[in-house]
Amino acid sequence: ICFRELANKGQIPGVKKASW
Repeated sequence: ICFRELANKGQIPGVKKASW
């Protein structure tokens, strides 16, 4: 699973904080 996939699904509440 890619980080963007989780972020796209909204499973990562701190996307902006952990955006890389």
